[in-house]
Amino acid sequence: MGNQAKVFDTKEIMPVYRELIKNGKEVSLPITGHSMEPFLKEGRDRVILTDCKGAFLKRGDIALFMREDGKYIMHRVVKKEGGNYFFAGDEQTFIEGPIKHSCVVALVKEAYRKGKRITCKNFTWWFFKYIWLLILPMRRGILKFLNRTIYGSCENEEG
Repeated sequence: MGNQAKVFDTKEIMPVYRELIKNGKEVSLPITGHSMEPFLKEGRDRVILTDCKGAFLKRGDIALFMREDGKYIMHRVVKKEGGNYFFAGDEQTFIEGPIKHSCVVALVKEAYRKGKRITCKNFTWWFFKYIWLLILPMRRGILKFLNRTIYGSCENEEG
């Protein structure tokens, strides 16, 4: 019998993860959803979460936070105003916030992208932290262009 990943409901596993993180442990979290593409892809990549230790996040940091409705989200910090953060996924142009610092669960320390360890010292990390964040208002058009260029047009073109 091969190694098979066990799938847990977020409501079941997140309290365990939160306790581990609070106690100084690092935890591995597989990527779910598409909001952090193209940096992180669902079903392929994972991140290592660590405690923020009360430190304030900086622009470009990736953090796991809990919305008021109890849903957990992992996005990048776009800006900080007072004690609140504003976040966006790497695939998004919408900025979500304000999110209170007390709602931040963990900081992403490193990622495993296509099986390769990526840290903040890696060019790919740097690119998404600085350049990709800088072009946030233009992302939709850039992604649309790249998808057409790489995958071909989805529209029914004649001629």
